[in-house]
Amino acid sequence: MTQFEYVSVLLSIVVSLALAHLLIGIAKIIKVGVSRWSIPLLGWIGCMAFLCVDYWISNWHAHAEPLWSLGFVCFLLFSGAVLFVTCWLVMPDIEGTEAIDLAAYHAANRRKYLSTLLIYFCLSVIVNQLLPGFQSPTMLLISGASIALLVSAWIWKSHAVQVGAVVGIYLLMGWYAVMFIPAL
Repeated sequence: MTQFEYVSVLLSIVVSLALAHLLIGIAKIIKVGVSRWSIPLLGWIGCMAFLCVDYWISNWHAHAEPLWSLGFVCFLLFSGAVLFVTCWLVMPDIEGTEAIDLAAYHAANRRKYLSTLLIYFCLSVIVNQLLPGFQSPTMLLISGASIALLVSAWIWKSHAVQVGAVVGIYLLMGWYAVMFIPAL
């Protein structure tokens, strides 16, 4: 096995656990029902699912690169850990069989999960500057705009700002996916 394969297994486990938590949370939400919906929260959950897949694809993109020093691996592991924590924070804990109030959860916890998501995006800017093929002005523009949207969603609790930030992030993720994910 190559050095990349060992590292890839470790990073894949972290991302798989994060994605599994999101999927289990969605199944629990379906099972217990919802008393009040939150479009922004559902949007952030979808965003996290995309970021889990993107994290794995982005790491795979660097499989032929000689970047795999201990420092770089630790940085990628830290970035994956932040992604993992964000996935746990964005998904409400569901105990029992009572319907969940997603709007109340979003109002009470948005700053927690948006803070870790903001940290993840900042770490991603650094990773993108290290990975070949991602050091472009377009990538910096997408990252900067995403960070600005996250900061605005963190600052203002207005429903319109929250929905606008989610829609903006989705548009930027779509642009990013078309431009930088080779499989597309």
